[in-house]
Amino acid sequence: MKNKRSVLLVRLLGLAIIAAIVFSAALLFAGCESALSDSKNNSDNNGKDSDGSSEGSGTTFTTVDDFNKWLEKQETNTPDKPYRVKLTLKDGSFGGHNLRYFGNGGKYVYLDISDSTITSIGEGNFKSCGTLVGITIGNSFNSIGKEAFSSSGLTSVIIGNGVTNIGEKAFNQCHKLSSLTIGSSVTSIGEEAFYWCDGLTSLTIPDSVTSIGKNAFAHCSLTSLTIGNNVKNIGFGAFQQCKSLTSVTIPNSVTSIGADAFASCTNLTSVTFQGTITSFGGSWSTPFPGDLVSKYRAADGGIGTYTRPSGSSTWTKQPS
Repeated sequence: MKNKRSVLLVRLLGLAIIAAIVFSAALLFAGCESALSDSKNNSDNNGKDSDGSSEGSGTTFTTVDDFNKWLEKQETNTPDKPYRVKLTLKDGSFGGHNLRYFGNGGKYVYLDISDSTITSIGEGNFKSCGTLVGITIGNSFNSIGKEAFSSSGLTSVIIGNGVTNIGEKAFNQCHKLSSLTIGSSVTSIGEEAFYWCDGLTSLTIPDSVTSIGKNAFAHCSLTSLTIGNNVKNIGFGAFQQCKSLTSVTIPNSVTSIGADAFASCTNLTSVTFQGTITSFGGSWSTPFPGDLVSKYRAADGGIGTYTRPSGSSTWTKQPS
């Protein structure tokens, strides 16, 4: 009887061990299946937000409507941490889209349109877009229309090498603009194109430019100015009221400088003429403060560097 009980206990113990092994295996399988499922889900949703959209999928769009819908869902941000968005429009121009209100409402955007294949930015397309903090314009564009970005919140502008014309008041009163790159194909900078961009302290005008329009850079805070070697005409008031500018070189290519071109540049104390200027604005006003024009026109004037003490109206030609 005792032997039977022992055999029974051994069998029960064996069954218990087998059950434990089966249960453990089942748990292990379930865990592996869950891990695989999680792995698959992570793979399927790699880079996706909780709503299922790809992380960063909102940064590239082929239509303005899609971009606007995406932006509407985003949280407010700050100018130093803007949403960086690419628009790759393939036909037409921005003129057919109402973009002037996009991005307003505390959602700051840096817009890259360098991969778009359209050719122009129309009149006023981004005017008064206060939360547009930056723009990169691609080489496919050949023109920037009148008031295209006027009074916007731009701090940085990169103009591609396809653009040939910057229109009248294109960036007028972009007070926060501090970084500007003008592409190597621009030939004309329009009237008041960068008027009162008083955050702009440094400017290089490329050699492709031949004409600088009326008041183009008036009221800027320039401390550094390089004028390209093919500029022929500097328009009326082009740099007037640039009170932080201390020196400028007028390249050999320039033949005409409009009235008041450098008027009220109160800290301008050194001007170098590399060529012969045939026209100095109208009879009623001269391009420079003080007696610089008369000194240039004097028998011993002409090509050379002229300086004056700060606050003085008297210029002196320096020995070459």
